[in-house]
Amino acid sequence: PPQKTPACRRALKGIRAVYNTPMTEPTCACFRNDAFELARLEYWRIFLHPVQDYLGRCFIALIRHEEDFLALTGAERDDLWEAARRLRAAQAALFQPDHYNYQVLGNSLRHVHMHFTPRYSSPREFAGVTIEDEHWGTWPYPATVGRPQEWLQAVIAALGQRLSQEGASP
Repeated sequence: PPQKTPACRRALKGIRAVYNTPMTEPTCACFRNDAFELARLEYWRIFLHPVQDYLGRCFIALIRHEEDFLALTGAERDDLWEAARRLRAAQAALFQPDHYNYQVLGNSLRHVHMHFTPRYSSPREFAGVTIEDEHWGTWPYPATVGRPQEWLQAVIAALGQRLSQEGASP
């Protein structure tokens, strides 16, 4: 089994609490929730963020464990750009965001991952739910509203299918 650092163990506990779904064993214990996985590339997995305060909010996580963004290999870096490009194309086709925020922080989870947050200047509707970007033009603040599980599954299905069309493996 993969070695779990203290940071991985803390993150895994938090992720289990957020997702509340079974997980399978990946190369690293930090990101391994199959229920929210949209696609996989050679070095990265794309997940729908369970908190959909911004329609289509996702994160792209490195499959192996690494804590330093600048320690990525050239192949990992290129694959991250490809994952982000494919996700952006899928988002543009489905939701027509007006802007995108890309964030690599690592403050509470010490594992290289990128937050991918589409931003909207006007409300968007998807599968009967309307979402408004209440912080348009500023930092993307965390949500205060949860979304129904059935709706999250509809977003996962739509984005996963679109990412497959963009060439990412389901």
